[in-house]
Amino acid sequence: SGVKNHYAAMESGFTMEVFFTTPKDMSGFHSIASNMHAGGFGLDLENGILTFSVRIGSSYVGPEIPVEAETTYHMVGVYTGSSVKTYLNGTLMGETPVSGSLVHPTDNGAKYLCIGADSDATGAGEYGYTGFVYLVRMYTAAATEGQALYLYEQSAK
Repeated sequence: SGVKNHYAAMESGFTMEVFFTTPKDMSGFHSIASNMHAGGFGLDLENGILTFSVRIGSSYVGPEIPVEAETTYHMVGVYTGSSVKTYLNGTLMGETPVSGSLVHPTDNGAKYLCIGADSDATGAGEYGYTGFVYLVRMYTAAATEGQALYLYEQSAK
């Protein structure tokens, strides 16, 4: 099974929720939760910049948000079909308009969601994350601003 069985339902929009703590050393590129090998979507951290992105055409697109080391965040990433939005701790931090279709991974070994890394072509993880990942949830509908806030409020309990 896995995320590949849900690709068709994700075409018109989806939501990814991740509750995590950033590491002390945020240098380099790390995948927090990802299905991005030659297509797909995911949450990455590179040199202190957090990006929830999706592959549209030949590019990964999504807002870039600076974050602090050793800090706990609740992220809701939303693909609406026409934009990519990122909410941190219930607040919209960025939105990137998109046009074109969502591109899913083309390699069979990469058609799974990897928590704490990215899926690679062989079925192994790459770009390992050194922070903590507490929760990852996927929804096959694009969350509204109110729903993103609700998810954050529930995680804070």
